Amino acid sequence: MILDKIYAMKENPFRFLKRLQGEKLWRLRVADYRAIIDVIVSANKIIVVRIGHRKNSYN
Repeated sequence: MILDKIYAMKENPFRFLKRLQGEKLWRLRVADYRAIIDVIVSANKIIVVRIGHRKNSYN
């Protein structure tokens, strides 16, 4: 489920992402889970920093 959404980001990564306040990271929301993602546009890379339940993913 989460991987499907990450693969869907291949063409337009910012379609599903929301910027985290005060950080250079992005949030991907999938049901009750969150993936914290770093996007490196110049290298065409998406780096998944952390995946977890929304209750615990921002700690």
